[in-house]
Amino acid sequence: MSDSIPSSFNPPANFYWQTEKVRLRPLQISDAEKKWQEWFDTETRRFLESQLDLPPVSLEEYTRQLEDICEFKDTSRMISFAIDNLSCEFVGWINMFKGDPKHGNFSFGISIFREHWRKGYAENAVHLILRYGFYELRMHKCNSECLANNQASIRLHHKLGFQEEGLKRETIFMDGAYHDIVLFGLLGSEFS
Repeated sequence: MSDSIPSSFNPPANFYWQTEKVRLRPLQISDAEKKWQEWFDTETRRFLESQLDLPPVSLEEYTRQLEDICEFKDTSRMISFAIDNLSCEFVGWINMFKGDPKHGNFSFGISIFREHWRKGYAENAVHLILRYGFYELRMHKCNSECLANNQASIRLHHKLGFQEEGLKRETIFMDGAYHDIVLFGLLGSEFS
């Protein structure tokens, strides 16, 4: 549970950063250990990074690195959020990458911790980021991509209204084989 949000926290129904399943909040130093533990889940890391990570740095070093993005200290290129369920349990994280404001494009990266998969948390969190990008930051388009063998991510993109815009064939070499990348796009006018 977050240090700054008590378990009794009950915001009004119109709180912008909350849906019927999740609430977004700033990442905090107290989230470091749970986020660091995710590095030991090779399958998750491969879907997220499209590569095999080197062994994780120490928890102390990871915590130090996380300090730079905690509490929205620098939001010039990326905004990092923790994802809590409505019981104030830290269930994952999402980053919004602002891209080039001139062109109005942005993207995101998301990870839900394995024990919380298939509960609708990812869909709800991405929806909040899309709403913020399109309706508050006046962005025009959200670009996204995932490995072609990441069926859960492909389903999520389709459910959120993204259109498949292309395929980068055999772009990623991982686990002894080449893998395709599926490209997605969603225009602000298509978002609902």
